Amino acid sequence: MKHELNDLMSLNRPLIKRISQILFALLLLLCAFFLARITWQIYELLFTDNQSINISSNTLSSSKNMTISASRLESATLVNQLLLFGKATESADTPEPMVPAFVPKTDLALTLTGLLTSNDPSASMAIIQHQNKQKSYFVGDKIIGQATIVKIDAQGVIINEGGKQTRLSYSDSSKTISSTKESLKELNEPSTITADFKDELLASPEKLFDYIAISPVKEDNQLLGYRINPGKDAQMFTELGFMPGDLAVEINGVDLKDEIQSLALLSELPEMTELSINVERDGQIYTINLSLNQ
Repeated sequence: MKHELNDLMSLNRPLIKRISQILFALLLLLCAFFLARITWQIYELLFTDNQSINISSNTLSSSKNMTISASRLESATLVNQLLLFGKATESADTPEPMVPAFVPKTDLALTLTGLLTSNDPSASMAIIQHQNKQKSYFVGDKIIGQATIVKIDAQGVIINEGGKQTRLSYSDSSKTISSTKESLKELNEPSTITADFKDELLASPEKLFDYIAISPVKEDNQLLGYRINPGKDAQMFTELGFMPGDLAVEINGVDLKDEIQSLALLSELPEMTELSINVERDGQIYTINLSLNQ
């Protein structure tokens, strides 16, 4: 009986081998079918343009609607259900810190010299001077000790000092001046420059930036002008007619709100011997005239 069974297996071995090959081929065809279906769904998602429908996207700041085809929407749903690319982790928006209506000014020895504000709070930047050193800060950065910046906007910087919120603004380091016609007339007269200072600038015009610190001021990516603050010689800075926190908006008739023109002018500034600078101070426009001509 055993001998007969072995003979039967020997006779059917080619048939069994053939059946195995057929089953393997069917399995390959089935895999190819599902792979082709997935590929086609992705192709439709990327390239097919069928009947379009409008979907309003509330995640965009623009008021325009995002247009997507019905076939792409269905394909995207199918691909998403397959989880080919994994499941995205949902992230919650970071809420803006609560700031009271009145915030007292900080007592910290800080000077605000520049601001770059943006609709994205994390992209806003403040340039702050401490111990005669300027540094750029973002929301969350520590300035002195545990004093941390919690908000940056066009009005200045909100600082958390041990649970107490304080503000730092340009006006905190600027002197209050009279906006009478008399003070305006004085500013319009050429500033008195000592002979030694004039000779120094004529010999090395780039030394002007040793006495004047200039930093751009932007709001929502729009250039507002250039903040002017004293450099290494605060006395000479005031003798030139400037005050800490002045916002230069025009030099020799060139509008400093135009980025291309202002950058071109600033590169030529050390070579100029006559300067007529319009600055914004406490909401008023003043003109400061400087002359290096001998």
